[in-house]
This record gives sequence, structure tokens and C-alpha cells, in this order.
Amino acid sequence: MKKGKKRILPGAAFTALIAAVIVYCILINMEMNAMSAYEKGTVLVTKKEIVKGVLITPDNVEEYFVTKEMEKALIPPKAFVSAEQLYRRMLVSPLDQGVVVTEAMTESRKKIEEDMSEPVVAGFMAEDLYQVVSGILRGGDRIHIYMANKDTGEVFLLWENVYIQEVFSNAGMAIPAQDRSTAAQRINILMEKKDIEEFYARLSAGSLRVVKAL
Repeated sequence: MKKGKKRILPGAAFTALIAAVIVYCILINMEMNAMSAYEKGTVLVTKKEIVKGVLITPDNVEEYFVTKEMEKALIPPKAFVSAEQLYRRMLVSPLDQGVVVTEAMTESRKKIEEDMSEPVVAGFMAEDLYQVVSGILRGGDRIHIYMANKDTGEVFLLWENVYIQEVFSNAGMAIPAQDRSTAAQRINILMEKKDIEEFYARLSAGSLRVVKAL
């Protein structure tokens, strides 16, 4: 009986050793997962409230954004991690203070031009149109342009989601996006070159209407 017990003990010890190794590996893995959950990453967050349509440039990026460390587990996908990534991008919606900025919150002004076949800038005066959304248009907004038939009263959509490049006041000064009160007197838009002739012909005829896209 004693000899049999001696033969069993080495096997039991080996099994216990394997179990201990497995438990150790599990504990190490849990510890690594716990540590990774608290790893820090750097992202850009808003320093203050920002209105829709603000174009981010090297001159104003520090006014609106600051880098901040936070747990990687809390960083949303496609968040901006450096100021350079925001250059020539515009906000598509207002942002509160302390918001982590992601690609979905902005659009690239360069890409807007690249998506067009032959973009050109067309300008018109607010007084040339029957309606210009009460004058509250800003760079980065989108508009739909309709044609109204004066004889039949019918209205037709001619161009949709037209990009507003910049707007100017009655004094000829560019109106910044954060100014929400000054009425836009002159509006510059991006259009396809092939549509310019028709646009100005209909503008001259006084048949165009503008609706702001939301």
C-alpha cells in the first residue's frame, strides 16, 4: 500500500503544478486586461461652445480645441488626435464645451471641391432672390435652389445641397460663422461650371427661391 501511494504522488503533484500554471496565466491575463482598460490616449476636445460652419485653420484651432488625455476605452471611434487633422474641416453641427471631436462632426472643405467635376464660385446678392432664409446663412451651410413658374405657380427643384462658401455683410465684410445675427447680403456658393449660365439666367429672370437644408 505504501509503494502504491508513492507512485501516485508524483502524478498528483504534476497535475497540481499544471493547474497552478493555468491559474497563474488566467490571473496574469486578467491583470493585463484590467491595465489595458485604463490605458491613456490623447484626443482633441472643444474648449468652448462652437457653432456650426466654423472652418478650422492653423490660426484658430487653438482657440477652439485643446488636447486631453483620457482612458482609451472611452475614446470614440475616429476621434481626432492632433490639431493638424482638423485643418480645412468645417463643423456640421454645433458643439458644446468638452466634446471629443470625431470625423462625423466635421466635413472636409477640400473633399467637397474634389467631389465636384469642375467647381466654380458663383456669387449673388440676397436682394436678387425672393427669399434667402431671412438672411441667416453662413459659410458651410447647404441650400436647395428652386425655380418658381410665375404663370402656373409651380415650383421645381433645380439644385440641391449647394455648398455656401462664404457670406458677406452689407458693408462687404465676411461674416464669421459665430455671428448669428448679421444678415447675409452677398452669398458665394460652389457650383458646377456647366450650371453657371442657367443659374444666372434664372437669377436675372427673378424665378429662383432658396431654402436652407437642415
